[in-house]
Amino acid sequence: MTSLRTLFAQASWPGKRRPGLLFWACVISFFVGLIEFGAPLDYAMRVARAKMMSRPASGQIVVIGIDSKSLEEMNRWPWPRGHLAEVLDKALAMGARRVFFDNNMAAQTTEVEDRKFAEALKRANGRAYLATRFVIDQTTHSRTDYLPLPEFSQNAKLVNINGWFNAWGVVPELRYAMTVKGIQAPTMAAMLADKHGPIGASFPVDYSIDPRTTPVISIVDVMRDRVSAREFAGKDVIVAPTTVELGDMVVIPGHGMMSGVFVHVVGAETLRLGNPVNGGWIWIWIVGAIAAALTLRVRQNLPRRATLALIVLGLIVAPVFLEMWLVFVDVSAALTLLGVIGSVRLWSRFRKSLHDSSRTNLVSGMKNLVALEEASVSNGAAIVAIKINNFLAIKSSISEELAKPLIDEFSRRLLVGASDQNLYQGDDGVFVLVLEGAAALSIGDHIDATHALFRTPLIVESKPIHVHVTFGVDQSEERALSNRLGGAILAAEDAGKQGLRWQWTDAEKTANVTRRVQLMSQLDRAIEEGQIWVAYQPKLDLRSNQLCGAEALVRWSHPELGVIAPDEFIRLAEEENCIGHLTAFVLEQAIDMAASVFRHGRRFEISVNLSPRSIGTIAVDSLIYRLLGQGGLPSNLLTLEVTETATMTSDGAFVTLLENLNARGINISVDDYGTGWSTLEYLKTIPATEVKIDKTFISHIDRSVNDRLMVESTIQMAHSMRRMVVAEGVENAEVLHCLRRLGCDKAQGYLIGRPMRRAALLEVLEKDARESLSRFG
Repeated sequence: MTSLRTLFAQASWPGKRRPGLLFWACVISFFVGLIEFGAPLDYAMRVARAKMMSRPASGQIVVIGIDSKSLEEMNRWPWPRGHLAEVLDKALAMGARRVFFDNNMAAQTTEVEDRKFAEALKRANGRAYLATRFVIDQTTHSRTDYLPLPEFSQNAKLVNINGWFNAWGVVPELRYAMTVKGIQAPTMAAMLADKHGPIGASFPVDYSIDPRTTPVISIVDVMRDRVSAREFAGKDVIVAPTTVELGDMVVIPGHGMMSGVFVHVVGAETLRLGNPVNGGWIWIWIVGAIAAALTLRVRQNLPRRATLALIVLGLIVAPVFLEMWLVFVDVSAALTLLGVIGSVRLWSRFRKSLHDSSRTNLVSGMKNLVALEEASVSNGAAIVAIKINNFLAIKSSISEELAKPLIDEFSRRLLVGASDQNLYQGDDGVFVLVLEGAAALSIGDHIDATHALFRTPLIVESKPIHVHVTFGVDQSEERALSNRLGGAILAAEDAGKQGLRWQWTDAEKTANVTRRVQLMSQLDRAIEEGQIWVAYQPKLDLRSNQLCGAEALVRWSHPELGVIAPDEFIRLAEEENCIGHLTAFVLEQAIDMAASVFRHGRRFEISVNLSPRSIGTIAVDSLIYRLLGQGGLPSNLLTLEVTETATMTSDGAFVTLLENLNARGINISVDDYGTGWSTLEYLKTIPATEVKIDKTFISHIDRSVNDRLMVESTIQMAHSMRRMVVAEGVENAEVLHCLRRLGCDKAQGYLIGRPMRRAALLEVLEKDARESLSRFG
C-alpha cells in the first residue's frame, strides 16, 4: 500500500501511482468530514452564501419587542404579568392570528398578576402559546426542565424554544418537536410555520433570510395604543426580549449579535418556504471522489488542471443553487479531497522545477556540476576541467548583460569537436567537459588544440576579451565520479599556478583533500561520540619537587583512520574556522578536572592552549568565566598558552582579549618560546605571566653549551620581568638537574609524565608525596 511519504515524494504521476494518490486523498478527506475538521470553512462559506442570496422575511411574523425604549418608559423591570395580559388582549383585538410568548412562565409572581395573565389566556381561546425549555448543566450534564405554571398551561398551547449552538455561537438547525417533562411540544419555529415532524428530527435554518426585515414593534407602543390594527391583522405575533440588557443574545450569521427570538423567526420563515433538508457532507464527498477519479484518468496536464479547477468551482457554486431549493450541504470534505490531489500535484511540479533549477546555471542556462554528478558517465570517459584563471577580473570588468554572450562564445570554442551534451558549467569560471570515444583516447592532442583556440580573444558584442584557461584531466576508472571531478578541478588550478596548459590528476593530493574534507565533516560528531578526548601531561614544580599542574592536550582516536596527529586536525580546524567548538570542549573538560582536584583540597594548575581563531567563533572570555564559576576553580589556577607566531600574526582583538583575561587573574603563557620572534619588545607587548621554553632548546642543555646559555639568559630575563619559566621536553635526569641549577621554575616532559587520561592522572596525584620527592630528587 502506498504510504503518505511515498505519496508526497512522487515527482510525477505515472498511471500506476494514481490509485494510491486517490486512496490517501479519500482517507484524509473522509476523516476531515467525520471529525468536522472543516467546519470553519463550511461555516464561512455558508455565511458568504447567506449574504449573497439575502432575501427579506415574509412579514407574516411580527415581533413585539421588550426593548430599551420600553424599559425606559416603564421605568421598571421585571414587569407585572398584567402588562403581558394587556398586550395579549390588544394584539388579538387588532386581528393577530396567534400570540407566542418567548418568556419565562415557569415561576410565580404575585397572585393578582398571575391571575390577570391566566384570565387573558382563557380569553385568547387557544390562540396563545407559551414556551417550554430545558437547561443542561455544562459541568454535571444534568438536565432541568421548565414548564409554564399549570394555571397558564390549561388555557394555552405549549411550544419549545431550545436550540443547540455550534462553536461560533450559532444555531445551525432547529428541531420540529421536543419533549419536556414527558410533554411533547412542537418547537416555536415549527408551530409558526404550521409544520410538523417527529420528535428530535431537525431541519437547517436558512440564514439567507434577513432577520432585520422582520417587523418589530415596541411593546410600549402596543400598550400605549400607538399601533395600527393592520400591523397585526392575520399575522402571528411573538412577544420577546429584544434588547441586550435582558440577555438571550445569539449570533446570527452575517448580522452579528441579535436577540434569540430571531432564530425562531428565521427558522419559521425557512419552513414556510418548503421542507429544508440537511444534506450533510457524505454525498457531496462521494461526488467529489468520483469526479477526482475521472480527473486522474486525464493524461494531459492542461486538460487535467482545467477539469480539476472546474470541479472545485462546481463544489463552491453548487451549494448556492441547492440552497435555493432548501438543500444544505457541507463541502469542506470534498474540497479537502481535491485539495490533497491538487497540493500533491503542485508539490510535484514544484519539486521538478526545483530539481531542474538546482541543476542549471541561472545565467547561461547550461547544466551545472550537480547535473554532472547525477549523469551516467562511461568508464572510459575522460573528465576535463577547464578553469578560467582570470574569471574574477573579467567578471568585474563587464556588465551583467554581457555575461551570457561571453559564456556562449566561450562554450562554442570549447565544443569544437565535442558534443554539447557533455559540457557543464560550475562556479567561478570552472567548466567541465566529458570526452568519450576517440577524443578520450587522444586527450593530449585534443586539449592542445582546444587551448590554441583561446590564444585569440573572445569577441563579445565587438569587445575583445582575453581569457587565460588551463585544463585538468582525470581518466581513472576506479574512483567515484565526484572524486574524479574534484581531482580534475584541482589539477586545472595547479596547472594555472605552475604555468602549464594542462595537468593530470595528482592522486596523492586528491587523497589529502579527501582526508581533509572527511576529518572536518566528522569533527563535531567525534567530540560528541568521545573519539576526541583530553590528555593531561603533568608539570613539576622544581622548587617543591611536587606535581603542581598539567597541560591539557587534545587527542583524536578515529575508529577507521586510527590516531590522528593533533597538529593535523588542529591546523585544519583553524583553517576551516571550526576551532571554536574544539576549544570550548577542551576548556570545559580541563577546568572541570582541575576544579575536581581543587575541591579535594589540592592546589592544581591547568594549562590550555588558546588559538586566536577561536575568538571569531565563540565568546571565549564569557565561556571561561562561566566554567570557572560553575566549577569553583580560582582564576589564578588557569593558564592559557598562546604561541609567539599566533599572537604576532593575529589582530589587536586577540591581544585585548588576553589583557582582559589577565586582568581577571587568569595566567597567560608564551608557548614554544624561542621558535618565533623571541624579543624583549614582544614580551613587553604580551600580558604574559609565564614563558614556556621550547623543547628544541631544552633537550640538549646537558651537552650543548649554546643551548644552555640561551636557556640561562631566557630564565634570567623572564625573572627580571617577573615571569615564571616552564621548560618542556624534559626527558632525562641530567636535563632536569641542569634546569634546577639554572633556576627554572617548572618542568614538563616524558621524565615527569607522558600525556595521560584523566583517571590515570588522578591516580598519579594520589600517590604519596615522598614517592614523588624521591623520584625527581
